[in-house]
Amino acid sequence: MAGVPPSALCARPGSSRRRPLAGLPPMRGERRSRPAAFPPTCFRDRACRPAGSLSIGKLVPRIYHSDCMIEYMSEKLVAPETRVCGECSQQFTTIWPQRLCNPCRYGRASRGTCAECGAKTGQSGRTLCGSCRYGTPPPLRTMTRTERAWLTAIIEGEGTFSHPTRPCGRIRVVMTDCDVVQRLKNITGLGLVHNRGRRLSHHKEVWDWAVTRRANVSALAGEIAPLLLSRRRASLESVFRAEGRPMPAAATLRPGDPESWAWIAGLIEGEGWISPGPTTTSRSPVVGVESTDLDVINRLADLAGAGRVNMLSGIPAQWKPRWRWTVHSRADTWQVLTGILPLLGDRRTERAKYVLSVIGA
Repeated sequence: MAGVPPSALCARPGSSRRRPLAGLPPMRGERRSRPAAFPPTCFRDRACRPAGSLSIGKLVPRIYHSDCMIEYMSEKLVAPETRVCGECSQQFTTIWPQRLCNPCRYGRASRGTCAECGAKTGQSGRTLCGSCRYGTPPPLRTMTRTERAWLTAIIEGEGTFSHPTRPCGRIRVVMTDCDVVQRLKNITGLGLVHNRGRRLSHHKEVWDWAVTRRANVSALAGEIAPLLLSRRRASLESVFRAEGRPMPAAATLRPGDPESWAWIAGLIEGEGWISPGPTTTSRSPVVGVESTDLDVINRLADLAGAGRVNMLSGIPAQWKPRWRWTVHSRADTWQVLTGILPLLGDRRTERAKYVLSVIGA
């Protein structure tokens, strides 16, 4: 392009700033690049397989290709070696090619230091740690046996425990009934309630209750663990393992106790349905619960003293098998609904009262 200065060839469209081409001296106002203090060769030397441009490490003063560094850091040593940490000068044993001991490595991963207590903040750029930002974790409210059974059944049906970035996990329940989610917070005195909105315009609003602070997760896990069944207890083991505590022994429930009816009400609130509704033509009462955990369905049938358990057919091979507990007779439906009615949320209380009116008509 005749008549066009070389510096204009690399200018961005619509920008008045011009950058010189490689090999030309910098223009006025341009920052001069500092010459590298290391030889322009990869540190792996003979084992190097050139790929991409060379980089200079910030924490480790080496020049490397990205592929070479990834391959080097993923290679185990032939045998464990005792090394001296390059930061704290303490000896440590490792099977990986690392210069720092684990406490120093993880300490560098979070450079932020709390301005009040001096502890690590857990994330670079933060000025306060979690304890100084949010204060002392609130204590777990003392729950009655009925409240604990209802809470455990809700978590059995709708709860989750694991979290990829939290060693002690978290306890979380997601539902579309705001009053039920708010009741979880009121019963325990822990956690936060959030409105997650609608996934689609015709869907209901989704609410979640989450307990994330380590001390609160540990305390609440100790309360609900005895009444949980096999799959949920296995999920909760990571919380106790992170705290170095043993898993509490499993407890049993007896049919007819208020604690048992509270557990039934919590499970139906989370996983069940009550029919018919005011807009349906059928007038046959049904109370049902579906689950992939057979021990949960069997406990429900034993405590209710009514209904039958069936395995659902037509489930795809890659899915877990599902079981369903249903109550159809009017006498059994009346018994179940009157037992759980005081413990249901607003939406299911309205439906249960309608079904009872249908049975009594």
